Amino acid sequence: MFKYMQYILSHFSGKTIIFVVFLPILFINVKNSHNWGGDFAQYINQAKCIAEGKSQSETGYIFNELNPYLGPPAYPVGFPMLLAPVYSFFGNNILAFSYLISVVLFILSLLLVKLYRNYFPYFLSAVITVAFIYNPWVIRFKASVLSDIPFTLFIILPVWFYLSHPFKEKLLVKNSILLGMIIGFSMLIRSMGIVILLGLLIDYIILFITNRRQHRKNEVVIFYNAGIVILTIALSYTLVTCMIFPSGTEQYSFFPKLFQLKNIGVTLKQSLHYYPELIGNFFSDNVIISFLTLVLFLIGFIRKVFSRIDIIDYIFILYVAVLFIFPAFQGFRYLLPVYPFVILYIIYGIQFSKLNVKIMKIYIPVILAVLLFFLYYDGISSVIKSQKVTYAGPQSEYSIEAFDFIRDHTDDDAVFAFIKPRVLALYTCRPSIGFGIVDDIEDNERKFSEVGVDYIMTVKDISNPVIQDYIERYRNRLLLIWENDRIKIYKREQTD
Repeated sequence: MFKYMQYILSHFSGKTIIFVVFLPILFINVKNSHNWGGDFAQYINQAKCIAEGKSQSETGYIFNELNPYLGPPAYPVGFPMLLAPVYSFFGNNILAFSYLISVVLFILSLLLVKLYRNYFPYFLSAVITVAFIYNPWVIRFKASVLSDIPFTLFIILPVWFYLSHPFKEKLLVKNSILLGMIIGFSMLIRSMGIVILLGLLIDYIILFITNRRQHRKNEVVIFYNAGIVILTIALSYTLVTCMIFPSGTEQYSFFPKLFQLKNIGVTLKQSLHYYPELIGNFFSDNVIISFLTLVLFLIGFIRKVFSRIDIIDYIFILYVAVLFIFPAFQGFRYLLPVYPFVILYIIYGIQFSKLNVKIMKIYIPVILAVLLFFLYYDGISSVIKSQKVTYAGPQSEYSIEAFDFIRDHTDDDAVFAFIKPRVLALYTCRPSIGFGIVDDIEDNERKFSEVGVDYIMTVKDISNPVIQDYIERYRNRLLLIWENDRIKIYKREQTD
């Protein structure tokens, strides 16, 4: 078997084999429909604003401070910038956006192999990249038009660039500017991109302390390099957010409403149970496999930090620290950008057994590949079989009927209340607000009166007791004007 593998490797370049291995990513689970979501609609709507030369705040989404978990008035502009060219050519086309996400994931797969090569042999690097890219959850998630996969790419890209490109004096300015631009764009995709900058600064500080008494010249290079990177990030970020695509300070106004100091202790306690369980369940929810995965991760993390700490560890620690106090839980999604680091730690945990070089180079990758096949086969098969199934969401026939009615029979400035206001705003071009998370249902009524809500829309796909309570409480002020088997639209009586 090993002779056969050596024959293949000797007759085909490693790059060709890697390209072929990950090529199916471009076509697996490419969808022409989307679930109700919400974030995806906001991103597409902001991309639409870019394509049409509008402000990022002109999406029609009305932020409700009674429910900040729905999302901010506007997201960072980085991901909409990636979507905007696709929107310009294809319009609001979920299939086209799905192909874009597939391309990003494909590029990420090639980059991960290169990143892992800084730590492991080539074959092992390829196998553990497969472990991440072809994980059934990742394959299933790639159908979502969200910023998580692009953000993962733009976390891995600066880390790989920093580790793989020596900052020698001859290339110092060029490499530093390029690194700063990459980090700046990562921050434009997600505000959490700042942890890359912080991790980089920590690494610079450690380098400075380490070389202080040995190489005076290196101290100057380190400071010079750090200054160029920081200046480039500041200029690129400011240029885009303040001049090219300004969105106003309201983009950040929801953070104080989302983060409540009095609740951080509760959030931290929940996170300490929640995220370790997610890490253990990435490959399988089998109790034994989950436990083994978590143990290997912990051993590998400790071993990596104490034997070869670098920018990966700084970024991972900072990212997880923020995640642990973030008062929202959405499964693997929030862990996705740093899960390539988790897999790296797991391999370090396996290496703790002090296996010889031949075993690590050949036998362990083969064993891992076989295990992955059995662990992933059913999940990937299920995804492929359901690829042509239309999600319950805005592309469903009953949703299209409702959207058509709204566009044809309501005024352009009519305000709607809906559980997924950003989706409604995108597909009907009507201002929309979500329901607040309240103890007193009258708080929602006061908010609706404040913004002038004209219509209430409900959908059976998503049950919410707050909405049902509101409908029951104010039924005498609501007139049912349209319905099908899933959706109802009520005309709301305006009150002073």
